[in-house]
Amino acid sequence: MHWILKYELLREYEEVFQEPSSLPPKRSIEHHIELLPDAIPKKQHPYRYAYGQKTKIERIVKEMLQSGIIKPSQSCFASPALLVRRKMEAGDFVLTTSTSINLQSSTTFPFL
Repeated sequence: MHWILKYELLREYEEVFQEPSSLPPKRSIEHHIELLPDAIPKKQHPYRYAYGQKTKIERIVKEMLQSGIIKPSQSCFASPALLVRRKMEAGDFVLTTSTSINLQSSTTFPFL
């Protein structure tokens, strides 16, 4: 029941909650993920997608590349892209990092 109220609020004030169209302003700290020294990429078969999902993922990736939210990478590490179906939406784009989470160092940053 609560998700209906949240959905109605988001729809009522959707001009406040807009989708990002570009990166936020530069900050004083540049984030990067430090890997463990002996980290080796895991072999993983590509996910199979239905045609509709594949075209939606390609469209989302293209939009994110054009707006500068993501950039091409030559890294041997990758995370699968998934479309997650929500109750009121057609599908949200997410990246799953569950396969590489154990390869990351546990670096912490103090609050500034």
